[in-house]
Amino acid sequence: MINYYEYFGLPVRLNLNQADLRKLYYENSRKYHPDFYTLEEEKRQEEVLRFSTLNNEAYNVLKNDNKRLKHLLEIKGAIKEGEKEELSQLFLMEMMDINETIMDLQLGDADPTKLTELEQNINQLTDTLNTEIKRIGNSELNESEIASLKECYFRMKYINRLKENIRKL
Repeated sequence: MINYYEYFGLPVRLNLNQADLRKLYYENSRKYHPDFYTLEEEKRQEEVLRFSTLNNEAYNVLKNDNKRLKHLLEIKGAIKEGEKEELSQLFLMEMMDINETIMDLQLGDADPTKLTELEQNINQLTDTLNTEIKRIGNSELNESEIASLKECYFRMKYINRLKENIRKL
């Protein structure tokens, strides 16, 4: 796995200065833009294209909060591709209640008040998780904080699926 933090020479932490990231991205974009290498040998052109692609991938991951969180957890070895989510029973019970409300709304209970309450509840859960993630993201990340971020990540994935279901209503 490629460490995008290492690629840009950035410290491995969740909260990044987006202006610094953008500056590094643009510097590399100018340095590895394929149009500047059209007269080079084919092997060099392919190499530059790989660097340009890597630059774009790294920037797209690190500029996005959710993708950056996942990448950080992957490089720390906290999550692996296809790993099953482990969430607390209390959280799952709360999500089950929200799912039941969504199903009621899908089945024709078009109560605008219910939908508004549901959206507010989801937004509050999201805000709480984002606050926790930002709080932890300012530190050097010990094992306990990485475990907390992992739980936040899996909760956020679950909540984002619920948001998608609500958008379909």
